[in-house]
Amino acid sequence: MVTVIEAIKSRRSIREYRPDPVPDDIISELLECARLAPSAHNSQPWRFIILKNVTIKKKLRQHAYGLRFVESAPCIIVCCVDLTAYAPRTTIQRLKELQISGVLDDVGDTSYVPLPLRDDTSDNQLYVYLDQCRFNSAIATEHIVLGALAFGLGTCWIHMFEPEKVHQLLNLPDTVAVVSLLALGYPAQDPPPRPRIPLKSIVLTPIPEAWSLETAGEGGWKHC
Repeated sequence: MVTVIEAIKSRRSIREYRPDPVPDDIISELLECARLAPSAHNSQPWRFIILKNVTIKKKLRQHAYGLRFVESAPCIIVCCVDLTAYAPRTTIQRLKELQISGVLDDVGDTSYVPLPLRDDTSDNQLYVYLDQCRFNSAIATEHIVLGALAFGLGTCWIHMFEPEKVHQLLNLPDTVAVVSLLALGYPAQDPPPRPRIPLKSIVLTPIPEAWSLETAGEGGWKHC
């Protein structure tokens, strides 16, 4: 089985898939990987819809700018967020769970409140937390992406789609938003590594105390 580092380095966006179906037990295992992802305030807003049906994938393709592999991939995971995960009562419950488990014992004195914890918060008001939900959903989705490599599966994270139309196609409630699509299946291609900017371009040193590549010790990175 591949290590996490191997999975990160070998991951590619796959757009051509073999017709072999993805076994249900593997899908369940990947969803378990997503379930264990971290989230701010333990909100866990991610929700997933698994599509294997040929007819519904064909309809989904129409709302994904005609991307062929949306239809041809044996499995499409529709990555959603449940905005009610940020509702006041739910937020209080999640924070209490963290407190009971001892997670908050060392946070120190703080006046930080993640939400206006009012019982009269409406569903429409919850949409102000959509960006936070998307952020958390992305972490869970990436768990699926990396976990898939352990089973010889490929994925492609899709943002070229019309969320409102997909929402309507899947008959979702107003409190659930579609944030991405994820193609999943056995690869029928072996793409080369994609271009990436050099490491020095992603390490910022705005203050002298910041760690830098230039000050890293020989034989491995060291923090100054």
